Amino acid sequence: MKPAPDRLQQALCEYFGRPLVLRIELAQNEIDTPAATVGRQRQEQQERAATSIAQDTFVRDVIDSFDASLVESSIKPIA
Repeated sequence: MKPAPDRLQQALCEYFGRPLVLRIELAQNEIDTPAATVGRQRQEQQERAATSIAQDTFVRDVIDSFDASLVESSIKPIA
């Protein structure tokens, strides 16, 4: 079986009825994809939630009074 670019080139040649040369170039993507944007937004929400909990006076008092610690992986942002 031919590699995908070769098959694509052959299909294009057949479609246009003349010989064509297919050249594929990979370029650096300089814009965010929707998935990258969503991932970044989720990470920012998580960081804000962790910061908010860590700075909460009640949480600080509990940590100080009971020698407790905060498990950051248990913090979930509220949507």
